[in-house]
Amino acid sequence: MPKKAELKPVKVENGKRLVDISAKYSSTGKRRRLIFTSVAKAQAEVGRIKSHLSKYGSLSNRFADEEYTDARAALSMLKNFNLKEDRDRTLKAAVKHFARSRDCRNGIRGLLGVLKGEKRGQGRG
Repeated sequence: MPKKAELKPVKVENGKRLVDISAKYSSTGKRRRLIFTSVAKAQAEVGRIKSHLSKYGSLSNRFADEEYTDARAALSMLKNFNLKEDRDRTLKAAVKHFARSRDCRNGIRGLLGVLKGEKRGQGRG
């Protein structure tokens, strides 16, 4: 059974609370040290992080910032198309469509190359 995250707010100067998040549990993949002005805010963030970890696991947050930005941009680009169903508005659906159309284009190019070769052969014979 995986070890649970030990996230506890610690009192620091001026009555503020520090939540030290190890790289393993951080959404960025790097250690984070969050400072809160109240115990309630710190505990709320700890609860949010623990809830996310229990639902999705510790490896669910491993997107680099540029990957996240690219994904958001791609999703906003998909919204510009008049797609009929929500299932068509996912990155997975977009990549599948791209792969199918690319395979189709490559297949057509290959077929055209074969046909051109046959036409050349017929003209010479």
